[in-house]
Amino acid sequence: MVVEEQLKSCEGCGATIYPEHITNGRATIVDGKLLCPLCIGEKKSQTQAPPAVTQDDSETLTLVDEAEFEQSGRKIESFGEKPKDEDAKETLFHRPLQKTGTGATRVKVFHTKLNDGAVEFMTQIINDWVDSNPDVEIKNSQTTVGVWEGKHAEPHLILTVWY
Repeated sequence: MVVEEQLKSCEGCGATIYPEHITNGRATIVDGKLLCPLCIGEKKSQTQAPPAVTQDDSETLTLVDEAEFEQSGRKIESFGEKPKDEDAKETLFHRPLQKTGTGATRVKVFHTKLNDGAVEFMTQIINDWVDSNPDVEIKNSQTTVGVWEGKHAEPHLILTVWY
């Protein structure tokens, strides 16, 4: 039987603290107060919490008239956008294209989701690429369906073109 004198109370919430809580370290003295395990956890989370923000440093967003925006000289840019000049990337290769019908010197990969609209769009992109590169002679191509890792892992049609 537990003797009432051996029991102590948490100075944070008033919960009963048993002698075994003190001996096994679950209850202890923090900042001069005897605290139960729950109050100790709260105390730790309060000391680890980031300091409160006292001043709002965020910039206020407002709508701007289109004409006013154009006059400001600012430019909207997107990240991950493909370069406008695809030929600029092609000049990085040192090996010349072979138009003799033997062997491929380069490869280009196209991919799209598996739905009608996406496949039609990829077809248009491939045709535009072939039309804009008259020096390209396609030597071989291969298709496969596989999971393309992105925002969501989805099955894609993957077309590899050797030229």
